[in-house]
Amino acid sequence: MLGIDGYEPEWFDSGVALMDRHADRLALLKGRTLTSHWVVRDLGEGDWFEDTPVVLAFGDQRLEIACWQLDQMAVSWGEIDLSQSLDWYDTDLHLEWQVNWQPLLNEALGAEVTGVWITEHLFKTRLVEGAGPPEQEGWLLSGIELGFGSNRLQVFNGLDKVGIEYGAPASPDWMRRTTVPT
Repeated sequence: MLGIDGYEPEWFDSGVALMDRHADRLALLKGRTLTSHWVVRDLGEGDWFEDTPVVLAFGDQRLEIACWQLDQMAVSWGEIDLSQSLDWYDTDLHLEWQVNWQPLLNEALGAEVTGVWITEHLFKTRLVEGAGPPEQEGWLLSGIELGFGSNRLQVFNGLDKVGIEYGAPASPDWMRRTTVPT
């Protein structure tokens, strides 16, 4: 899946389900240092290929995060063989894993994890025509956020691709964070 031979991620669509499955391992990241990261680069375009997982290494532990559709996130631990070539569904894309290539992730290299959160965003819909409630809303799984002192690294679902933000944490009213207990 996602161009990675043998990669069969477990997808989550709620913060509760992700927390239930991965809280113990995510909590162990606290106090560890981000030592390296991998992203896939499209060699033809020269850009980060955001449809594939981001891999964050903390010494001998590798956290792999992939995003799909509107609210799907997969988390795995050391399952991706970073030395194997990538085949994006039989296309002619030239994709390759690149270590420490993504500038935003480089800002966190060498920093110690001080906290871990699961993030969700408030999704609102409005009925345009037909029968049903005029408005609905619900919380959708958005991402994983790692604290590095006063900064945060958020790896999130950017609408069917992986998004990354690094810097001071924002607290918009449409976002909520759940602390991963230690």
